[in-house]
Amino acid sequence: MGWFAPWLVLVALAGGCGRSDIHVYRIPKEDPWKLPAGWEVREPGAMRVARFAVPGPGGRETDVSLIPLKGMPGSRADVLNIWRQQLRLEPLDEEALAKMAEKVSINSAGGELFDMVGTDAVEGSNARPRTLLATVKNDNTTWFIKMTGDDEQVRREKPVFISFLKTLNLDAMPAPAPARPRPEATSAETPHAPAVARPEWSVPPGWQEQPPSPMLLARFQVAGGDGAKADVNITVLDGDGGGMSENVNRWRRQLGLPPVAEGELNKLLTPLDVHGGKAMLVDMSGTDAKTRQSARLIGAIVPREDRTWFYKLMGNEQLAEREKAAFIKFFQTAKYPNG
Repeated sequence: MGWFAPWLVLVALAGGCGRSDIHVYRIPKEDPWKLPAGWEVREPGAMRVARFAVPGPGGRETDVSLIPLKGMPGSRADVLNIWRQQLRLEPLDEEALAKMAEKVSINSAGGELFDMVGTDAVEGSNARPRTLLATVKNDNTTWFIKMTGDDEQVRREKPVFISFLKTLNLDAMPAPAPARPRPEATSAETPHAPAVARPEWSVPPGWQEQPPSPMLLARFQVAGGDGAKADVNITVLDGDGGGMSENVNRWRRQLGLPPVAEGELNKLLTPLDVHGGKAMLVDMSGTDAKTRQSARLIGAIVPREDRTWFYKLMGNEQLAEREKAAFIKFFQTAKYPNG
C-alpha cells in the first residue's frame, strides 16, 4: 500500500534566463506494516485502524485487527478479560495474566502476547476458537493487535503473526475513523461500549464514583465494615448485547457458576418496572473468579429502544444484601436519553 508525504515542490531559477523550472518529488513515508503473503486487507471499521483476513480451509478466514485505546482507563486485565469472556474463559487478575504473557517485539519495543483457546467449538465446526492478543504501549496509547479464528489455523499462523508484529510502525498508523453518533460496534468487535449520554440518576448515599474502564459507562464502589467492598458497574451495548442468556451466563462465569440452559433461564429472572419499560433482575451467589472469595451478584438488564443497559452490583454477600434495595431504586428511577 502506498503511504506518501505530501508532494515536495522545488523551484530552481535557471541562471541568467529568468525562467523557473519546477521539479516535483514524492518523498516516501515508511509503511505502518509489512503485510505477510496471503493476508488480505479489509475495511477497518469501528475503533480498528486496520483489519486483515487470512484465508483458510473451507472458506473460513482468520481475522487480524489493530485496536488503539488512547489514554486507556482501568486496568489491562479489564480489557483482556472482555476477550477471555468471549472465549468462555474465566477472568484473570493481573498477576495471573503476567504469568501467561509471552514476550514479543512490537514497534521495535517489548510487548506481550496472550494465547487463548476457547472452551466450546465454533458454530458449524468442530474446531475451538483461538485468539492471539498482543499488546504494547506507545506514548499514551495502548495498542491491541488481535488474531482470531479456528484453533488449528491460528496455531499455524502464529509464527507469521509474531513476525508481522515486528514490522509494525505505530507512529505511522492511520488515524482511527471518526466515531459515529450510533456506532454498530459491540463487545465482540471491540472493548468499547457505544459513546452515549448517561441517564439521569440519583446516586445512593455512600456510593463513590470511580473512573470507568473501557467497557463501562459508569462505575461506583461501595464500602462496608471490616473492609468489605462491592462494585456497581453500568454498561450499554447496541441491540440486545448478545442476548439475555449469554449475558446472564457471562455473569455466572464471573461467579464460577455453570451456565444455565435457555429453558431454565426464566427461573432466575424477576421482571421489574422501569421508566418506559421492563427490566429483568437476577440475583446469584458464588465465588468471585478474580478474588476467589465468596461473592453475590445482583444484575439488571434493561432493554431501551435499540440498546440494552446492564447494571451489576457484585461483591461481599452481606454488603450486596444491604445495598440491594438502593441498587434496584437506582436503575428503576434512571431516566434515559431520548425518553
